[in-house]
Amino acid sequence: MVVRCDKKPLRSCTRCRKNKIKCDSFVRRPEPCSSCVKKGVECHVDYVSPPQRSQEMKVLFDNIKFAKERISTLCVVYDKLLEDAQVGIDEFKLKKLGSPTRILKILDKFYLFSIDKDAGSFFVNNYRIDLRLLEESFGHFRKLMSKSLEIYVTWENVRDIEAKEMELFVSQFSLESMVDNNQLLLLICILNFYFDIPGLDYLKIYDHVVDSYCHGASKNGSASLKFLNKTLLAKLIIGDSYGWHFHSEMFIKHFTVYLFLHIVLYGPQHFMGCFMDRYIRILESLRKKINFDKNWEVKWVNFYIRLLNLVESSPSKEEGHIVDEVVLEVMLNDVYEKGDLLSCFICLVNIDQYLVEKRVWPLGNFSKSVLARICERIGKVLVIDFGGSERPSFLELVFSQLLSLNKLLCMNNHFASDFDDQQVNGFNHEIYVEVGDKEIGPPYSCQAEYEIFSNYNGNDSDYALKLAGPPVGKHKCRLSDKSLIHIVENDLDAYRNGDDMSLKILKSSCLLIWSLYEHVIYYEMLNRVLYYVPFEWNAQLLLETSGLKCQHNDHRARAKRTKSAKPDAGIDRILNNVDWMNESADDVLRKIHGVLD
Repeated sequence: MVVRCDKKPLRSCTRCRKNKIKCDSFVRRPEPCSSCVKKGVECHVDYVSPPQRSQEMKVLFDNIKFAKERISTLCVVYDKLLEDAQVGIDEFKLKKLGSPTRILKILDKFYLFSIDKDAGSFFVNNYRIDLRLLEESFGHFRKLMSKSLEIYVTWENVRDIEAKEMELFVSQFSLESMVDNNQLLLLICILNFYFDIPGLDYLKIYDHVVDSYCHGASKNGSASLKFLNKTLLAKLIIGDSYGWHFHSEMFIKHFTVYLFLHIVLYGPQHFMGCFMDRYIRILESLRKKINFDKNWEVKWVNFYIRLLNLVESSPSKEEGHIVDEVVLEVMLNDVYEKGDLLSCFICLVNIDQYLVEKRVWPLGNFSKSVLARICERIGKVLVIDFGGSERPSFLELVFSQLLSLNKLLCMNNHFASDFDDQQVNGFNHEIYVEVGDKEIGPPYSCQAEYEIFSNYNGNDSDYALKLAGPPVGKHKCRLSDKSLIHIVENDLDAYRNGDDMSLKILKSSCLLIWSLYEHVIYYEMLNRVLYYVPFEWNAQLLLETSGLKCQHNDHRARAKRTKSAKPDAGIDRILNNVDWMNESADDVLRKIHGVLD
């Protein structure tokens, strides 16, 4: 906008205006006015500048103009999206989307969400999901949240949280609530876990959200089209129900829960690093504080982060990481006398780590009897029964597997009065994808098919998928009726036959479970009848086998090396992968001795 700044003369001259007489200066100009000519005096005319708009007004005008143009552009884009949104197949006649929609734009891609109650359907872009299946999945998720809160309240002896608060917190994890409140990032997090939606590249979305937060929270972070801006990120995380502001206490609470739920569902691989090494570190650098009395949800998250960090910590022979037997003895005595549930769980993990590291029981029969006591005390509280139809989360798997292996450990050493092998032991499940009434394969098979169609059909991939049949799959779980004892027998047969992919150790939810399974099954049981060569830890393979992957072709995991079946090959790998800038010769020798031992 151009603002004219030319000076303009007044209509009356200075003398006439002062004496309040009629002046014809504006007519006779540039000649003097008639009154001044008659009096024989000089006629002087004053000039004034027109009022100037302030800088704030200019900025406001520019912003309004930009918003008007932007809204016009978005309206055209959204109208085109709604016009192209053709959902469902009814004898190959495509239906137009007519329900109210929510639209999320992220990474230059649009996602349309719509609930059609009359049709009993929920639509993500052009893909239909049965509302009945959605309610089953969200019901499972709410059950998981309720159980996790129950464990937290019981173990931490929390008294300041009312049942109504927890009920309200759990109730927000519903399809309608998240659509109404515009919490679309949380919605697709849960959708991606339970459903296989073509074109939803979820891991990229998650990383983009975390990168946007880190960029926005940085002191030197400037506006960038590469990332979500602070206002939009805050709105997407908090939703429409609350006043949103980036890095407000409300935002920190909701963002903490959002990041934590990924660990609950998919496990610590990648997601724990984002939470601890990026998010928490930035909060500490900014010295952000939160009122824990008002925000019990953050204390709940902190409780589980401590537990999962304890479970995830790798049994290691490096100095400073070995479980101290003196400390463990004090803990065992404390558990034996008091036996509060949280202390029992911590002691359970410490005993397991000691056994994995030392291959020998600490304090002999005393620790064995205390372990049996611990399993008995926390068994009823710890097990989360996921029913056997919905995809199990990491939290469910790690608790079930930890308890099952420790019960078997007690039985092996004649300190279990009743093994009580529950139906869900964490290893007797199989994850597959169901599309309609057909079973099509392992998790994220629809994502793989979508990529194939995209490569061959270009922009027609959506249409091709519609013609091929219902494209959205549901991740489902099939339970076998085999007890852990039967699984051990099958593992023995598979190991003898060299069928590595049939070994249940591959379903371990984390490295501690992997190491504990190896100790309990192979060293304590199978080692008596055959010579056992340790397997190499492979986090990526574990994610694929246990069904904890985030999406098709998920590369977030990096293989971690342990003892190799071939010592020479293991030493070669160590020497080839040495970081000579950061590792000393002593570090390399310790690794080599670890292979040779």
